[in-house]
Amino acid sequence: MKTAIVTSVKDGMATVRYGARGEASNPMPILENPANASLNPGDRVVVAPLNEKKDGIVLGRYWNQNNPPGE
Repeated sequence: MKTAIVTSVKDGMATVRYGARGEASNPMPILENPANASLNPGDRVVVAPLNEKKDGIVLGRYWNQNNPPGE
């Protein structure tokens, strides 16, 4: 699993950036889940890479002490 920041969302596909100045992904599918319907650029997400590549499936937002869920 990798963490990333969403850079764009269009038609159920998201492009993400890994790290502050990291590599950008190609558009990849977002796991269907009601919580993922509102993903926006800037959201921190978890990505399941396929075949050890930078692209895969966006699983959804993640939360921790430094990145609490929004109100």
